[in-house]
Amino acid sequence: MADYVLIVDDDENVRRLLVDMLNRMDIDSKEAENGAVAFDAISADMPKVVILDLMMPVMDGFSLLTRLQGQSAYRKLPVVLLSAIADNAKHMQNLPGVIAVLRKGRFEASELADLIQPYFEAAEDST
Repeated sequence: MADYVLIVDDDENVRRLLVDMLNRMDIDSKEAENGAVAFDAISADMPKVVILDLMMPVMDGFSLLTRLQGQSAYRKLPVVLLSAIADNAKHMQNLPGVIAVLRKGRFEASELADLIQPYFEAAEDST
């Protein structure tokens, strides 16, 4: 498992914003523009956390989650979902592997930090 966050979103502006947030936290990141590219990246070098948009072309976030949950090596991979639809957040929070749902464009960097930094601190404590 590599020490990075995989950002999966078809909107380059959203990816850039998230990269900037993670850089300020001293957390490395990689980007994927859809679920298919993300799955290949995860297969090659599993991240600590995935930040995943749900609505994307080629392979959407739901399909990627299903594919990850279908393989035992990826079932415990923590996923933060990005959703533009607030009403679905409660339902999506219960999806396997999902640690949180953030409303796209409506969250603070501190919220994101609180969610993902513990996964990186745990790795530091074990070294």
